[in-house]
Amino acid sequence: MNKKTSKKSKANGKTLQWSPWHYLIIVGVVLLLFVFFRGNYGFIRLVQLQKQKKELLAGIVDLRKQRDELNIEIKRLLKDYRHIEKIVREKYKMGKEGEKIYFMIDQAKSKKPSDAP
Repeated sequence: MNKKTSKKSKANGKTLQWSPWHYLIIVGVVLLLFVFFRGNYGFIRLVQLQKQKKELLAGIVDLRKQRDELNIEIKRLLKDYRHIEKIVREKYKMGKEGEKIYFMIDQAKSKKPSDAP
């Protein structure tokens, strides 16, 4: 028997001898796997960043659509007086001179919580 080997084990009837190089290779492989899966540039982080990129790109598309809609609204507000009049009537409850404006009050909303039995 060779005393320089650190461990001996039996596999298929043969004696395996473990040298320091075997341990170094195993540690290296484990370290590479750890860095590959868990490090800043690991596979898991890469998948997370790709998912985040897709979400951000979808957000950019939504914001561009919203920007285009707002630009259209700005153009309408600068040129279309009927549109301005409609907004003033609906949002600010204003009318033309001589018009009467009636407000409809919902009875369910006007009751106070203290009025309940």
